[in-house]
Amino acid sequence: MKLDPKELLRIDKDNLDEEFTKQALNYYQVHELYAQCGKEMDFLAQRISISEADEASDFRKDQLKAGGKATALAIEHHLAHQPALMEMRREQIELKNKRETLQGLLRGLEHKKECLKSFAYSYGRNTIM
Repeated sequence: MKLDPKELLRIDKDNLDEEFTKQALNYYQVHELYAQCGKEMDFLAQRISISEADEASDFRKDQLKAGGKATALAIEHHLAHQPALMEMRREQIELKNKRETLQGLLRGLEHKKECLKSFAYSYGRNTIM
């Protein structure tokens, strides 16, 4: 589904019946994308957590073999510079931004629903969403 907020939020006052139908479908589709994005965020957070734990464990072992001790600060620094973890964190930020955009679109669709109700009552239609 292509998300064009201007198209999704536009109201055609001459076709309110069609707008009511499209509104429900659009809200459902955007909500599905929002929920899927949340699932992807949760899955990615788990992957990051597991990868960080594995990488930290390997770093501690390497430090012990070298005769040193891995401090919390050294581990944190090491994890912050791992390319795979950096890429996962970048993906996490992109998903967060996408989810926030979808959440804003859902709020816009809720506002559109209220506007459609107002138009319906103004034009004397007895349509209820």
